[in-house]
Amino acid sequence: MDITLYLSLTILVIFSLLGLLLLFPSRHRKRRPAAQIFSLLVFSVVFWLTANLMTDMSHEAFSAFFWSQFTVVWAAWIPSLFLYFTYFFPKKSKLSLAKKIFIFLPSLAIIFLAPTRLNIKSVKVSAETVPQVTTGSLYIFLLIFFLIFLILAFYRLYRNYRQAESRLQKLQISYVFSGALLSFLAGLSTNLIGPLVGMSTLARYSAFSTIFFVVATVYALSRHHLFEVKVITTEIFVVFLIVLLLWNVLESNSILALSFNFFFLLIAVVFSVFLVKSVLHEVSLREKAQKLMKQLRQANRKFKKLDKTKSEFVSIASHQLRTPLSAIKGYAAMLLDSAKNPEEKEALHRIYVSNERLIKLVNDLLNLSRIERGKLEFNFQQAQLSDILASVVNEMRMFAEKKDLKLVYRKSDLPLLKLDVSKIRQVFLNVIDNAIKYTPKGKIIVETFRDKQNVVVAIKDTGIGMTKTDIENLYQKFQRGKTSFQVNPSGTGIGLYIARKIVQAHGGRIWAESAGLHKGTSFYINLPLDTD
Repeated sequence: MDITLYLSLTILVIFSLLGLLLLFPSRHRKRRPAAQIFSLLVFSVVFWLTANLMTDMSHEAFSAFFWSQFTVVWAAWIPSLFLYFTYFFPKKSKLSLAKKIFIFLPSLAIIFLAPTRLNIKSVKVSAETVPQVTTGSLYIFLLIFFLIFLILAFYRLYRNYRQAESRLQKLQISYVFSGALLSFLAGLSTNLIGPLVGMSTLARYSAFSTIFFVVATVYALSRHHLFEVKVITTEIFVVFLIVLLLWNVLESNSILALSFNFFFLLIAVVFSVFLVKSVLHEVSLREKAQKLMKQLRQANRKFKKLDKTKSEFVSIASHQLRTPLSAIKGYAAMLLDSAKNPEEKEALHRIYVSNERLIKLVNDLLNLSRIERGKLEFNFQQAQLSDILASVVNEMRMFAEKKDLKLVYRKSDLPLLKLDVSKIRQVFLNVIDNAIKYTPKGKIIVETFRDKQNVVVAIKDTGIGMTKTDIENLYQKFQRGKTSFQVNPSGTGIGLYIARKIVQAHGGRIWAESAGLHKGTSFYINLPLDTD
């Protein structure tokens, strides 16, 4: 037996294993029509190649003639199954009963005529070369049948390519088309045209002609995850390795060689079990990961849509609330100035304070909506920071005095800074308002420092203080410390988030320091000097 026959047998073993693995689904390979039809096509190729090999290895005319008839029988299935396969790849198409009859009837007719000598007339056996096949009168029709069905199959692949829904599907079809074209040109030359021109010895190379189509189709199918090619490849490798080692054991010519080969066989079996199990586990994990990723992508799309809707709603609602709140503030201030009765004045003061807090909340929500949509705009201009701080402190002093707190501003001379006045004012209002809320007694000091590059505003209180964890989560949306929640349950947890965004837009930073609970808190706002 020469090297050609050894290689042919190797190809037969690999193709047989591949066909079995594709035909039967498992826990890791679901039942898919395209893969199973392809497996039947692979089996037809395997039996056709087997018949060719048996013909070449025959030493008697009867045996050679018998196996050569089988080459026709199994070859007849190949074009029909290939055409049938194109109706399921890359996706299933409608296939009527009439089309199925048209596809398989010629194959059945050829198989029915196989026992006659109309396809293969005779076979001449020679001890020096492989058997010489003489074709019958109908052999030319077998060739025509092959050509017509192959043309139809390639035409369907071309149509599938034109109608493909994605670039991946087009790439898959191009792999199958190219591989099939190379294989069938080689197969027609070696197994059909060769015997017609008296070169039947070419048939011994039939096995090599099928490699292009099988490899290209397996790769194309695996790109679409119709079956797990990694698992299949591993299983084929394992079985093939064990078969070779078992053959080595059977061929051993001494006790030492038998022991040595059997030992390696046992090691290979153990190694193979662990290898297949690890690959199956990896594939299973990958499938779960892909499923989770798909679910996460869908959830993320829904979340983004909901988040966008929420931001738009908050923006619209905030705009609608600002006008009536401003009107209430104006009338409350006017009535408060003219009120003489202490009870009336107290009631009006509560209205004014509550309205102010509501205005602050609406502004915070509106700015939050703008930040999330990337539409928070700034109007930078030269401004005096000390004047802005003095205005904010005067506005907040009423709230501090209501709690018997001292609000002290240690004013110092500062250069002009490039600021968005309304937004930086909102930052100071937020921080000082928080200091008043969370300081039961004592005082709040506002002071400024400067160096060569920055101005630092410090707002220090003698309030409830903060833990290290509270400071770390201070600037997250809707995040509040446990102690602050107990003191003021009505807070939203968005003021400092917005303040940080505004300060960062000014090229500065904001941070907090605290020695611990009930030891006060100091906020620092660093703003760069205008060096232009």
